[in-house]
Amino acid sequence: MRIMVESPALCRYTLDDWRTYYERRMRRRSRSVYDLYLGFGHLQGGDILRFRFRWSDDGDWDEQVYEIEVEN
Repeated sequence: MRIMVESPALCRYTLDDWRTYYERRMRRRSRSVYDLYLGFGHLQGGDILRFRFRWSDDGDWDEQVYEIEVEN
C-alpha cells in the first residue's frame, strides 16, 4: 500500500485500533509529492488500517484519522 501526500509529514499507523502503533516519515518523491510504502501481505478481509499525519511544517497532528478496510 502506498500513501501519498503533498507536504512533508510523519505517518502514525495501526492495525489493532491503536493498541500498538508505528511511526514513519514520508519520503520525498518529487517537488510536491511525499510517499510511504507499507507492505502488508499478511492482511485478511476485515482488517482495518488506521493512520494519521503530523505535518512537518507546523508540527501539529492532523485531527483526521483515515481508515482503509481490507475486503475479501
